[in-house]
Amino acid sequence: MAASLGIAVSGGKYARGASALLIVLFAVVVGLFAAVLIRWPDNFFADDSYFYFQVAWNIARGLGSTFNNIMPTNGYHPLWMMFCILNFKLFSSKLTAMHGIGVFISLFDVGALLLLGRTLRRVAPGAWWCAVLVYTPFCFLTQLGTEGALSGFFLSAYVAAAYGLYRQPDHLHGFLFAMTGALAVLSRLDNVFVVGLMYLAMLVAAPGAEGARSGKLALLWSPVAVLTSTAYLVSNEVWFGIIQPISGMLKAHSHGESSHVRHLPNVALYGLAMILPCLLVLARYQRDAFFRLVELPYAFGVFVHAGYIVFALSSETRWTWYYTSWILLGSIVLSRVVTLGTERHPQRVRLALATVGLLMLAGVWMRGSYQTFAHDMSSAKGAGFQENLANRLHIHLALAFDKPGRMAYYSDVPIVALDGLMGDLKFQRDLANEGIAAFDALHGADAFVGPPVPFDANGKAAFCDAIYLSSVRFHCVPDGAGKWMPDAVEVFARLTGKSAGSLALPESALEWNEPNLVAVWHLPTARP
Repeated sequence: MAASLGIAVSGGKYARGASALLIVLFAVVVGLFAAVLIRWPDNFFADDSYFYFQVAWNIARGLGSTFNNIMPTNGYHPLWMMFCILNFKLFSSKLTAMHGIGVFISLFDVGALLLLGRTLRRVAPGAWWCAVLVYTPFCFLTQLGTEGALSGFFLSAYVAAAYGLYRQPDHLHGFLFAMTGALAVLSRLDNVFVVGLMYLAMLVAAPGAEGARSGKLALLWSPVAVLTSTAYLVSNEVWFGIIQPISGMLKAHSHGESSHVRHLPNVALYGLAMILPCLLVLARYQRDAFFRLVELPYAFGVFVHAGYIVFALSSETRWTWYYTSWILLGSIVLSRVVTLGTERHPQRVRLALATVGLLMLAGVWMRGSYQTFAHDMSSAKGAGFQENLANRLHIHLALAFDKPGRMAYYSDVPIVALDGLMGDLKFQRDLANEGIAAFDALHGADAFVGPPVPFDANGKAAFCDAIYLSSVRFHCVPDGAGKWMPDAVEVFARLTGKSAGSLALPESALEWNEPNLVAVWHLPTARP
C-alpha cells in the first residue's frame, strides 16, 4: 500500500511501518474534514450553491429547469447539476438533502485525492503527501456546494488518463483520455482551456514512438469528446434558445460601472504562487514526458483561464471560486519539486517531512474546519426565511438584488434574481423592452429584497454610486451622520445595460430588516 502511494519502502521494516502509518493517519485526517462537512453542510455553502440546489429540487419534482417556476434557466454547469438532481431524487426533505450533498462532495474530493496519489506514485515518489496537504483544505473548505469537487475529480482523472495513455497507448486508455476530458469540461465549462491544451499536447508533443502512438489514439478517440460537447450545446439551443449558459453570457456581456475584474483574489494568487516557481524549477531539472504532456500545457491552460477571467468577465467573478484547477496543478507541481529536492536525502528525512505535513493538515482541520464550521446553524437560517418571507409577510413573489439562493431554497416564496443569472434571454429582453413595472404587474411581484439598511459609507459607495452586479442602482438620501437610506432602486437589463425603470422604496414600506442579511420592502403591485 505504501508503494502504491509513492513512499519508498527500501528502508527496512521500520520505514515500511512508518510509511504505512502515515498513510493511515493522513486518511484519518481527510476523513475528519469529510465528517464536519457531512454533519454541518449548510455552514459551508455560499449563496450561489443554492442556485444549483433550488433548480435541482424543481427538476427532481418534474417542474423543469427553473429557479422560481416563472422562467427557465440553464445558468449552471451541467454535470454537477445532474448529481444534485440525483441527490434530490433520493431525499424528500431539503434539510436532509443537504447532508446528501455533503456526502457527494466528500466522495468526489476523496476520489480526486486517490487519483492524485496514483499518478504521483509514478512521477513524484515519496512526496504524495504534499498534494494531500495542499489540496485537502482547499477542496473541503472552499469548493463546497458548487461544482468544485466534481471538477477536481475529473481533472485528476484526466491527468491520470493522459499519463496512462502515454505509458500504455491502447484503445482503452485512448477512450479514457477522451471521456475524462469531456466530463471535466461538463463538470466546469471553463476547464476547456486546460483540457483543450492538454489534448493538443498529446497530439503534437508526446515524445518517442509511444508518443506517436498516443497522439494517434487521442485523435482517433476525439469524436467522443466532440460528440459529448456537441450534445450539450445542442440541448441548450433546443431547450433554452441559447448555446452558452445564461450566467456565462451575462458575466461576459455586463454593462454599468462594474465591467471587468480588476485583480484576482487571494486564492488565485496562492495558486499562481505555487505554479509559477515550481514550473520554472521543473523546466530546468525535470523536462520529462509528464512535464511535456501534463504540467506545461495544464499551466498554459491556467494562464489562458486567468486572462479570460480578468479581461472578459464582470467584476463579480473576482469573488467566486473558479480556482480548483489552479490549486490542483499547484499541488502536483509542488509534489514534483519536493521529490526533486529530497531524492538524495535518507528515508528518515522524507518521513520526517511527511510527518510535519500531517501535523500541519491536522492543525488546519482543527482551526479551519472543526472550530469554524462545527456548529448547527442551518435550521435557524431556513426557519428565518420561511417564517418572515412566507409565514409573516405572506409574500407572493419577491425581486432580489442579490443572494437569492438561500431565500428560495429555505422558503416557499418564488425569488426573481434581478442580476439575471438564474433567468433566461426572454427575461432580459422583457426588461429592456417593457420595463420592470410590466414584469411586476404580470407576475404579481409584491416585495423587493435588498441589502440591510441604513448604508454606511462603504454601502453607499457599493450600492448608491455604482450599478451593482450590472443590474441595480439605489437612490439614497442621508439618514443621520454617516448613514444613508435608499428610497428607490433603478433596475437595468443586464444584457444591454438599458434602464428598466425604478421601484419606489419608501421607509414606510420596509417590512423586514435583518442585519448582515437582507432588507425587504413591500411593493404595491396588485397580484394577478
